[in-house]
Amino acid sequence: MFPAATPDALPCGPGQCPDLWKPVSYETDNEQSHRQVVIAAAIGAIVELVVFTISQVTARNLYIILGGLAGAALALVLQRYWLAVQLTEVKITIPQVSEMTFVVNNDARQVAWKLYVETATRVST
Repeated sequence: MFPAATPDALPCGPGQCPDLWKPVSYETDNEQSHRQVVIAAAIGAIVELVVFTISQVTARNLYIILGGLAGAALALVLQRYWLAVQLTEVKITIPQVSEMTFVVNNDARQVAWKLYVETATRVST
């Protein structure tokens, strides 16, 4: 047979030949599928426990839980689609007088924000 290879006999050391020093996984497909089934069953049991617990709640607490879930869902939807929808222009039409189109660019956004902050933080005397 061949003599055992030592790190000194190889042309590269640990970290230089990653394929030679990589640990070998002896897990079979059967063991992996068993693990996936167990994890899926645990997740299913937790989800069903949460659903059952919520279904047992009545009156005010139920409205609080459902309101929180609805708020979280709305926040996720807004986060996902907020950047995709942006105002680019505003068109104002006054019948029998004229039509005006305002293009919204970065400078206009900055001016509008400064005006908003100025009016929102103004203290009336």
